[in-house]
Amino acid sequence: MLDVISGRKPRSMLTGQVLIDGKKPPKNLQCMVGYVVQDDFLTGTLTVRENLMFSANLRLPTSISREDKRKKINHLLVDLGLGSCADSLVSQLIGFGCSSFKLSCEGNI
Repeated sequence: MLDVISGRKPRSMLTGQVLIDGKKPPKNLQCMVGYVVQDDFLTGTLTVRENLMFSANLRLPTSISREDKRKKINHLLVDLGLGSCADSLVSQLIGFGCSSFKLSCEGNI
């Protein structure tokens, strides 16, 4: 069900309708929802900040400037309390707040 709502399943594989509160979801629903899969998807050879930028570049529209993405990432790092480890390699942080980081990569950018 989560794959369908988040748009990870091709429409050709589906029958029926997806409704949210009885209404068709907005066309940009995929930009608004996400979930964390159990597999690790973070690149251990990149820093926390670099992983967030990678995710932002994939998920955000190309109309958003690199500078605006950088500002959004900096704000997110502060909100999640990850500012002190923003420039640390992810491989060095396993077990130290990475669940917050994973959630930010998948859902908040």
